[in-house]
Amino acid sequence: MTDSIMKQLNGLAAELHDGISLAVMTATGSVMLLEGRGIMPLWRLYKEAPRALKGALVADKVIGLGAAAVMAEAGIAACHAPAVSGKALDFLEKHGIKVYADDVPENIINRSGTGPCPLESRLDGKKQSDYLAEIAAFVDDIVNGRPL
Repeated sequence: MTDSIMKQLNGLAAELHDGISLAVMTATGSVMLLEGRGIMPLWRLYKEAPRALKGALVADKVIGLGAAAVMAEAGIAACHAPAVSGKALDFLEKHGIKVYADDVPENIINRSGTGPCPLESRLDGKKQSDYLAEIAAFVDDIVNGRPL
């Protein structure tokens, strides 16, 4: 990764605090800071302003397979997170996305620390062509208060 991209990603990562969980620098250089938990801020941006992600640099708190699938579909250029799951790292690299991770655990753990990330578990064993539909259903479950 070039020094310029690393510097920009580090600057974005420094914005991840006080409720900001996703920082995006668009291909035109605009910076967007989004609040929310899990996949929600990335999914919302992907659905509402997908062109903002094309060629973008993205810093997220955690990147699991679900976020990786959305990022690849959106066509981001590079990403950074303190933790990127092994599956997400493989997926992103396979799609030509530059990844910087402080740690690469085998799996992302859920917020309560009791098991794997529910979205990553939901995608396990699914075909890549089904990922976005599964993510959409997952988000719908969250929005409608259904158990994950």
